[in-house]
Formats: sequence, C-alpha cells, structure tokens
Amino acid sequence: GEDDDDDDDEDDDEDNASGVCCDTLQDLARTVKSVVSAHYDNDGSSSSNGASLAGTCFALPTDAPWSDLASTSSSSSPQDDPMEDGASSAPSSDATYKGEPLRVLSLVAPVCGGGPLSRATPHLLALGDSHSHEQKQQEQSGVHIHIPSLDGIVYGRLAIFGLGDEDDEEDDEDDNDQLPSNPDQDAYTKGFNLLDRCFLSEAVRDALICHRPAVTATGAERGSCRDVAEQVLAIGHLFVPPPADDGDAAAAVAATGPAAKIARGIEYGIVETILSLIVQASRREEGSDASGSPLGHLYLSRVFLEMTKLQPTLMPRSIVAAVSAIFEDFVPSLVPSARAALAGWLALHLTNTDYQWPSSYWSHWTPYALAVANANQRNSRGEFVIDTLRDMSDLQGSPSVIVSDCLPNGSALVDTLLPSTAASETTQESLQALEKDLEDRIWIHNDDPDAVREYIVGDEVQESVSGSLASSGGTSRLWWRTSVVVEAVLRPTKIDLGRARKAIQTSLSKQAGDEDIMDEEDPDLETDDVIVDTAEAIARYRPVILAAMGKDWHVYEELQGTAMDESDMLVMGEVHVLRQVERLASYSAAVLEACVDSMLKNHVVSAMAVLRWALGENDEPTPGSTGTGVGSESPIIKNWYRFALLAMRIGVSMILSGDDFDNDGGGMIIDRGGEDDATMESDESPVSRHVNKVLAFATPLINYAADRVCLILANTDESDRKRVKPVEADLIDGMKLFAVTVQSQLRSILKNDKSLIDSTKGESPAVDKEIDSCLAKSDIIGPKLSSRCRQECTAVTRYVDLTLKSIETS
Repeated sequence: GEDDDDDDDEDDDEDNASGVCCDTLQDLARTVKSVVSAHYDNDGSSSSNGASLAGTCFALPTDAPWSDLASTSSSSSPQDDPMEDGASSAPSSDATYKGEPLRVLSLVAPVCGGGPLSRATPHLLALGDSHSHEQKQQEQSGVHIHIPSLDGIVYGRLAIFGLGDEDDEEDDEDDNDQLPSNPDQDAYTKGFNLLDRCFLSEAVRDALICHRPAVTATGAERGSCRDVAEQVLAIGHLFVPPPADDGDAAAAVAATGPAAKIARGIEYGIVETILSLIVQASRREEGSDASGSPLGHLYLSRVFLEMTKLQPTLMPRSIVAAVSAIFEDFVPSLVPSARAALAGWLALHLTNTDYQWPSSYWSHWTPYALAVANANQRNSRGEFVIDTLRDMSDLQGSPSVIVSDCLPNGSALVDTLLPSTAASETTQESLQALEKDLEDRIWIHNDDPDAVREYIVGDEVQESVSGSLASSGGTSRLWWRTSVVVEAVLRPTKIDLGRARKAIQTSLSKQAGDEDIMDEEDPDLETDDVIVDTAEAIARYRPVILAAMGKDWHVYEELQGTAMDESDMLVMGEVHVLRQVERLASYSAAVLEACVDSMLKNHVVSAMAVLRWALGENDEPTPGSTGTGVGSESPIIKNWYRFALLAMRIGVSMILSGDDFDNDGGGMIIDRGGEDDATMESDESPVSRHVNKVLAFATPLINYAADRVCLILANTDESDRKRVKPVEADLIDGMKLFAVTVQSQLRSILKNDKSLIDSTKGESPAVDKEIDSCLAKSDIIGPKLSSRCRQECTAVTRYVDLTLKSIETS
C-alpha cells in the first residue's frame, strides 16, 4: 500500500490506525474460528438447535420452511366439507425439522456409503481433470485443487464499519466523533456480528454474479442493472431479528413497506461489500480481459446508481458514511490503482446524482488536495480528491460545471481542476514568432505537409533563431524544431485548455455576483472536437514532425563533432515529442491518452519510446550517461502502466496486421524485435508463428519495464523509514499490473486476430489451447521474468524484492 510523505506528521499519526482489510479466505478463517469457539466454549458439547452458529441472524438454506419439514399430526378427513359449520378451514398440524445439521461440504468422504456429499464441487474446482480413475486411486495425499487464477474466487473486503467484534469497535468509537449518531449505522455495527457480515458479503457477491446482465447471441439483452439492484436489496429479507431474549431485538428490524421487514442498517453492509469490490475492480484495458472476475468497475458502479434510485433515503447516507470512513482509515493504505478505482467510481456516482455531496466534506478534504496541487507534496488523500474532481471534469467535458454545481462557493479546490504544469504556449519567446507562423500555415492556410517540411528544415528558419539559441542549452538547443512543430500541430489542445480556464473564471465571477459576465464565444477559442482535430493534424503532418526531429539530431551531431547512435538519438527525440504532448495535454487524461494513441498509430513514436517517457528516461544525451536515465529529473508519469499497455496493444496489433513498416524519409526505426528473421521452421504451425511474432515484439518491452523499475527502486534510499513513498508505490503497483495485464492482453489479441482465425477455421478450442500453451512457455510469464530480473539487478533491495515477488505471482 501507499502512505503519505514522511514529513506529513499529521497524516503519520492517522495512518498508524489504518483500517483493516481482509479477503474471503481470512473471513472464512475468522468465521470458522467463531463457530468453533461458540460450539465448544459453552458447555463442551454439540448443540442441535444451531447454537454453534454463534447467534447468526442469517436465514440459512436449511431454515427454509419447505426443506425437510414433517407434519406431526394428521390432517382433516378428505370427506369433511371445509365450509361446513364447525369444520376447520385448514388442517391443524405441527411441522418439525427432520433434516441433518448443516455440515461443511465433503469433497471425497463418502456419506452413508454413497458418493461425496457434494458431487458438483469437484467439477467446479477442476479437480484432477487430467488424471485417470486409476491414477486418482493411487494418490494418497488428498485432493489436489487446480485453480489457475484466484480472480473471481478470492475477494478482498474492507472492514469499513469494523470487523463485527464489539471489543474492537468500542476502541474505535472515539475516532468518529465528527459524525453525528446514526441509528441505522449503529444497528449494523452493533447488531451484525462477524458471522452475519461474512454471510452478507457472500450473498451480495453471489447476487451480483448470478444476476449480471448479459447480451445473447441474437443481440437481446437479458436482465438489467436495476434487476440486480433489486436482488441485492432483497437480501435484507434473509436476515431475521436476533433471538427474543435480546433486549434490543426490536431495534434491529425496520419496516420498509406493508408486511415487508428487513434487518435495520443492512444497507451499510451492502455498501461496505460493493465498495470493497469496486476498489479491487480494475478497469478493463482495451484489448484485454485482465481479470477473470465478472465484477467489473463499470458494472458495479451502475448497480450502485440503481440501488440509490430504489432507496433514495437509505443509500445516500450509507454511501457518505462509507466514503468518509474510507478516506480517513483506508485511502493511505490503498495502492494507487485501487485509489484510482475508488475515485473513478465516486466521480461517476456524483455526476449521475446531481453532485449531491455534503459541502463540509469538500472543505475537510481541501488541505490535502492543495498540498498536492500547490506545494507539490504528494499524499494519497489529496491525490484521491484531485482524481475525483478531474474525472468528473472529464465526464462533463468542462470544469465549469464542477465549479458551479459541485464545489461550494469560493472553494479553493477550484485551483486543482487543472494541473499547474499545463502550458498553453511555448516558454521561449524567441520561438513564439516561428510557432505562430507554423500554426498559420497548418491551421489557417492548410499548407501541404511537404511545403511545411521544406520550410522547417530550411536555412531561413535556422538563421532566424540561431542567435537566440546560442545562449540557451539543453533540449531547447537540441530539439527546438521538434518542440515548435509539435506545439503547432497540437494547437487544438492549447485552445481547449484556454477555453477551460476561461470557463472556470466565468463560473467564479458568476458566483461572486458579477452580473456583467456574458457567455460570449471567442472566435479564437472555437474548435469542433479537440481529439478529432488533433488526431487528423498528427496524421497529416507526421512527415513534418519526423523531418524536424531528424534535422535537430543531425545539427546537434555536427556541433558535437562525433557520430552518435542513430536509434538511441531517434528514441530520445520521440521521448521529447511525448514530453511536449504531456505538457500541452496533461490538463485532461482523456486528451493525453488520445494524443499518445494517435502518435503511436501514425508511427511518430515507437512503443519503446512510450515506455521510456512514462518511466522518466532522458530525452537528451547526458555526459557519462549509461542509458538508464536514473539521474534524469523527469518524473514518472502517473498511471504509467496504462500508457505502457496502450503502447503494447497498438504495437502488437500493427505487428499482426503487417503495419510495422519503417518510415520513408522520416528516419524513424520501428523495433521489430527480430520477427522478420528468416529462421522460421517450415513445420511451424500458424498459431506458433503468430505467437512467436508477437513475443519477439513484446518481450523486449516487458523486460525493459521490469529492469527500469527495479533500477529506480534499487537507487532509492530506504534507510530510516518504513513507509513507501508515493513514487515507489506507483512503480511497484504499476509493474505488477503491467506484468499481469499484458499476458491476458496478448492472449486476447491473438485469439481475436482475424488472420489467425481465417487460417485455423473450425479449430477454435484447439487454437486457444495452443495459444495458452505457447504463452505459458514464454519468457513473459511471472516466474521467468522475475528470475531474469533478479539475476541482472545490481542490488536487490527491500522494495526491489517486493516488486519481483509481485511479478513472480502474476
């Protein structure tokens, strides 16, 4: 998990009391321990009336009135007329339960000479499906459970409202003094014990999985999120009041309609379970089925919205209480991806509920966010707030709605809506005239790309700026043509950023009561669609960017008087292009990702350049540099693994489609990784040929990411501290997600490759099996990747070892 900076004393005190997180296996262990203790601690003997269930109020399956019930008295004679005077209208009988006590399902032990108690469970767990009957009889070590992945089987659970033990809750009551007393929340925290919460969590997960909407092969939609929400809320009817001898039994039940009673406060348990699932639900990367879990981020968010609509009184209060508890107790302990998932859900939820959120919470959260935005003091709580606000801004398309409808009047959080690093114009005055000239040629006169290319590499441009560049150094001297061209091509992003700033100022002026503000449209700020316009410009003027990059490199090489490695220099130029894209488009995550996507698809930058940019590599030669860029001051890109996966997906897709050509005239090199070597065996199957082609491209990228992450972590000072710094958490969590997701990403791309499907028509199961087999033998799987990094890493420090262990289990 990630903790706040070491110099944040206030947060350090709070983080020491971080909330408890457990998974389904730990819940099971605690529950079994509770049941065993209740069974033997009372009188040392077994109880036949359910006392071993530790007083749970959950209606177990054997409690159903239609299960194993027998009548103990005879009914009325069939000849009797039920309507005759003096005749009973219904038979009088006493029903007693004759079934067996609830037992843990046995997988192999025979019951009463028969087969296993549960015949379906072995098949569901894929037990020994490759063994013959004789081999199974020879195995004396018990049942071997083969589960390739725990996704969708083992879930984490945040004990947002405590574990359910009264002793633990009494110690924590003073921590929530700022919250008013809530009878419904108290009914849940005090009335639901550990066993109740375990049953509730399992029931909610089962309902979410079993009732998940689906689209049939004919295109018909089966089920809806509203149906799922109704089923989840109906779980409250499975909980009955505590035993009658409990004095507060009546307080644990609340009527919600005629003849409908559910356990009071159960909505807090439902919210606790679903929020726990949202936190660990990774957003599905395009082209990848990264998780085997059917509980996706968007699906859970939509179910939450439907539950809020069905229970507009109960659900909002429980959601506010849960988010407040998570913010105080859990956010500092969440890994960056989990925190981002929580922020994404909250942004979507508030956007669809008219931004109904207590203003006092925004005020309480403001100092954390301002510490990140203004003082550059990274802390997990502040980044959670900023991510939420910017996700809402992206969903709305304009930050003005957030200022006017979401935040309280005069809130300082307005300053966090746009990053302070976002720039709308070049910082060098000497190049502003040239940039303006290029913008006119590209956007006003729509000049031919060849004419613009000849202009930017000509002597006229060189002479016009040579005097001002002579006194400057660094990238301004090396890549100055490239910078100017990229800024001119990305003009729509500067316009969009200026429009966002103006919209924020207009909303603030209206809040201040300035009635003279008019919503006038500035002709200079007009653009149809920033993403579409930018993508079209990148595709059209790609030769200009590449020519400027090549010219900058050749001029620098002449000034240095030494020949430099062409591939390294061009990759540095591509990294510099991405630096400019980041500076101009970082105000919006969607715009930044779209620009990088377009740069990749148009062969302006390579996949390796994206990884080097995202992981903070140098974009200029450094004296004595080893090529690692460890000494670079460029920060690690937040959510760097998303850009790495984007580069991997686009690169692999181009490899399979044959669109991996070298640039004509641009000089850019696409690293094919040796996939064109004429060493293929003649008897190699089409599947193996495709897989090897993909692996030849993907393996160097994965190896670089692992090596780079380990190298950065090995050079960090771990002495005199126990907490993980934010950048270290970004690297460790990102590397784990990258290693896990890239395998499923490649598998998904290969299985859906049209050329492979056409060449192996009618053999889909065999093809899928061969793809899985080839990938399982490759060097990208976790154990092999971890072993290689461990051998090549110069120093296996504590955090390097943590990273390698997480890769090994991927």
